[in-house]
Parts: sequence; structure tokens; C-alpha cells
Amino acid sequence: MVSALTEEGQDNCPPREQVDLAAKKILDNKTVVDFVTTTSRRIFEGFNVNLDFLAKDQSAWENNESFQSAHQVLSKVAAVNDFAECGVSLIQDYNQILTKDEEQWQFLQQVVNSIGDTSLHELTTLT
Repeated sequence: MVSALTEEGQDNCPPREQVDLAAKKILDNKTVVDFVTTTSRRIFEGFNVNLDFLAKDQSAWENNESFQSAHQVLSKVAAVNDFAECGVSLIQDYNQILTKDEEQWQFLQQVVNSIGDTSLHELTTLT
């Protein structure tokens, strides 16, 4: 996988493709390595992770300071399957904090919807 980080990737990744799981034969022989390119380095760069350990033998990584630092940072990163899943979770958490009273919640939704409708109307009349 380390050598795959030297393979050129795309700057503008295409949107996620929908894969028909029944016809997934194309993915049967692929591994993680098939999806790693130089573009994958951006993940590490985004977390300011030092990649010096990649040049060393994998058996020596455990004792390498840059590996230990990278492991400490990246082990705290939670993976989210989809932005929508993250958004739903955020909204649910916010709703629980905001109010537990169903009547207040319904009123709040009406207020937010009316503000949104008003703002949308103002935007369309400006153009």
C-alpha cells in the first residue's frame, strides 16, 4: 500500500458511484491497495501527520516516533459512511439538546419553516 501512495490520482475525484452488489464482479479481486494513490496522502497532510515512517521497513514502525505520532492522531478519527448519516446524527443530537417537549418541537419546526420560506421568497424577488 505504501508504494501505491506514489501512483498519481485524480485531483477532482468523481462523485461516489452506485454499485449493483449483485453484479459486483469487478470488485471481487480488488483490495485497499487498488484505491490508494498520491491523492490519498492528502488525508495524512490534513492531519499534519509526518510520513517519514513510510520509508522504513514495516516491521520497524512500532518503534518509530513518527509512526507512533501518526497512530495516536489517526486512531482518534471516526469514519463516517456518508455525509447524510452524519447530518442525520447531528440533527438528532441537536433536537435532543434543544427540547424534549414535543409541542415545543412542533412549534419550533413551524417557526424555522416560516423563516426559511420568507428567506427563499426574498431571494427569488431579488433576482
